[in-house]
Amino acid sequence: MKKNIFYLLALIFSSLLFTGCISTSLILQDKKDIVLTYGDKQMVFHGDSVKEEYVDLSPGYIYQYVSKQEEGALLVYETTVLHENYRYNHGTLRTMKIIFDARRVETIYTIRNMSFFQIELKDGRVINTIVQQSLDDQLAFAYGYAHEQFAGIMEEVKKPEDVYRQALKPDVFVPKDPEKAILSQWKPEMLIIDIIFAPVARMMMS
Repeated sequence: MKKNIFYLLALIFSSLLFTGCISTSLILQDKKDIVLTYGDKQMVFHGDSVKEEYVDLSPGYIYQYVSKQEEGALLVYETTVLHENYRYNHGTLRTMKIIFDARRVETIYTIRNMSFFQIELKDGRVINTIVQQSLDDQLAFAYGYAHEQFAGIMEEVKKPEDVYRQALKPDVFVPKDPEKAILSQWKPEMLIIDIIFAPVARMMMS
């Protein structure tokens, strides 16, 4: 029952983002289609749901979906809902480094609340990742994009006068097996060592 309630809240939050409260959004429709919106531009990555996972890391609740795209590629979409009065304790880049237990995270481009990262895992694999963090308690990200696809998405949303912060590494990991596609490392140590979530009162005092 609790799982269903928090999933409903996640959909409500995502719907609010999508309807124009902010300029960018990254949502999942029907648990299979990833929709990226920036201003009046929208890109829909149609797919079929091939795997779903749920992680209860109270006070955080994580929903993970693997979508098989029309051309056969796999994309992973993850979204989180935090318990009332909790927020993410770090900035987006640091948060993603913790979530993936990554060696490094490089920012390629950022526009409003949406960031394009290349995340290097400790085994050396690099994954193209789009992250939307609109508020301190709302986070969604999608990863597994091939080099050409990722570069094309950024070109679509980039302002003409903007420049990329880093050059894209072309050699990236693109998942093929749904059972091995989810690469995030949500674990209890995040709560104690990294303090990935924090009560609002503590954040206001720091």
